[in-house]
Amino acid sequence: MKKIKKAVIAAGGFGTRMLPITSVIPKEMIPIVNKPVIQYIVEELIEAGIEEVGIVTSSKHSLTEQYFEGNKRLEAHLIEKNKLYLMDEVNLIHKKIKIHFSLQTNLFPYGNGTPLLVEKDFLDGEDNYLYVFCDDLVLSNPGASKQLIDFASIVNSPSIACEVVDDSEVSKYGIIEYIEEGSKKTKKLSKIIEKPSPEETSSRLASYGRYVLNKDIINILSKKGIGKNNELWLTDSIESYVASGGDVYTKVINGWYTTGDYANFLKTMIQFTVSNTEYGDKFKESVKEILE
Repeated sequence: MKKIKKAVIAAGGFGTRMLPITSVIPKEMIPIVNKPVIQYIVEELIEAGIEEVGIVTSSKHSLTEQYFEGNKRLEAHLIEKNKLYLMDEVNLIHKKIKIHFSLQTNLFPYGNGTPLLVEKDFLDGEDNYLYVFCDDLVLSNPGASKQLIDFASIVNSPSIACEVVDDSEVSKYGIIEYIEEGSKKTKKLSKIIEKPSPEETSSRLASYGRYVLNKDIINILSKKGIGKNNELWLTDSIESYVASGGDVYTKVINGWYTTGDYANFLKTMIQFTVSNTEYGDKFKESVKEILE
C-alpha cells in the first residue's frame, strides 16, 4: 500500500444532539480542556504522517475555518505584548499540514458518507485515504490514525478502527461481524450492520470514526442510493465492496470517546482533563474537594 497522504474530516452535521450550543458553535469547535475537539484530530493526523486534509463543514466560512486561518488582530496584540507563544500551538499546525475547507450543501444527500462525495475531486488519484469523524476522539499512544494506517499497510486493504461496546450501546453504532484469519486472529469484516438492536447480532464490535478507505469504496458511494432513515451511509458502500469480493479488515484500537451528545461529551471532558499533564492533578484535587 502506498503512503497515505490525504484525509477527510467529516464536520458537516448540524450537531442536533448538542443543541442549543451548536446553533451558533459547530460541534467540532466545542473545547475539551484547552482546545477544540477538531484540533486534537488534526494533531492526530499530523502524527500519522498526513500531508493534506479536507474539512467538510455545513456553513460557509465557518468558525472552524476562521480558527485555523488565525486571528491577525489577536496575533498583532500578542506580538506587541511579547506573548505570541500563546498562539504557537495553532500557528505551528499550518507548517505541518495543508488544510482546506469544503461546504456540504443541500445538493448532497444527508449522511455520514456524504463528506466523501463532497471531497471526491480532492481525493481523485489517491489509491487510499483516511476518513475521520469530527466527534470521535481517541486517547491512545500512538494515535488511532497512525495505528490504523500502519495496520492497513500490513494487511494491504481498507481497514476500520473499532472497539467492543456494551449491549446498551449496540443500537448507536455500526456493528461489525467478522471472520478470524490466521494465527494472530486478524478480524476480516464479513458484514457491518448500521445501528442494529442487540438481538440482531451477536457481535459487540463497534466501528467508530477512523477509516482507511480506497477509491473503489468512494466510487460505490457515488452510485449508492440513500439507506436507513433516508441517509447516505458509508457502511452500505463498505458492505457492497465486501459483497463484490473486496477485503476489509478491522483493528481494535481502545481509548475511543465520542463527543456527539452531552452525556458522552462530559465523560470525554473528564477523561481528557484527568489525562492532561498540566491540569490533571489539579482537577482531581478539585473533584475530591467537591465530593467531600
